[in-house]
Amino acid sequence: MSFTQFPAYCREEAEEEAAMIRAAGAALHSALGLCLNLWGSQKALPTPHSVYGFHTDDAWLVGGFK
Repeated sequence: MSFTQFPAYCREEAEEEAAMIRAAGAALHSALGLCLNLWGSQKALPTPHSVYGFHTDDAWLVGGFK
């Protein structure tokens, strides 16, 4: 069985992208989205112009298709 997943840098970006994908008519698999990505980068990078201060590459999963 294969899956297609979409990663994001932070939770806010993941929520925005999930909303865009759903607005386009896609049905995201509930078990594959809006959660921390266990396979994302562990290296925190500074985020300019942000209150939170850091992000990591592919830290959150936006959603996925089965």
